[in-house]
Amino acid sequence: MRTNALIGAAIAAFFIFRSAYAQAAAVDDSDEQLPSLAEEGNAFPYTYPEVLCEGQNRMTKNFSLDEFTVSKTAEQRGIDNSLPPELIPQAEATLEMLENIRSYLSELAGKDIPIFIQSGYRSPELNAAVGGAKNSDHVKAKAIDFRAPAFGTPIEIAQALEPQINFLGVAQLINEY
Repeated sequence: MRTNALIGAAIAAFFIFRSAYAQAAAVDDSDEQLPSLAEEGNAFPYTYPEVLCEGQNRMTKNFSLDEFTVSKTAEQRGIDNSLPPELIPQAEATLEMLENIRSYLSELAGKDIPIFIQSGYRSPELNAAVGGAKNSDHVKAKAIDFRAPAFGTPIEIAQALEPQINFLGVAQLINEY
């Protein structure tokens, strides 16, 4: 697994895991629902961003700026969710941390584990529209809500990551709902 100064710096980022049993009234800024994985023993739905561009706006090996900023809520409401230039270094650091998490989960599973970003950067206007906290790290490009259904449920992912959060540079694991 690749290590770098970002891991040692333990940048304050949140990796939020949303359970499949979230209340209907809860904020869900995710994209289209894919079929349930019940037939594979994982009875929870997951989502996948529509924006997956090969090489375009690529910030890391596996993640693009488009994935980090895409939002159906922003699109539906006409909200500009462009990442401000001054936040690009932080977004890159956050996505590099996600790369390290992907590598770690893949190593544990003995196979490639894709990670699907549900929500990354949120402009202040988008953050307010989805009911996010005013001081949300999403507004600072320091937070990512993601799923890795090929690895397991959000709880299984959190349990796998918890012993290594300091090594991975994760400040908090949050299981919402």
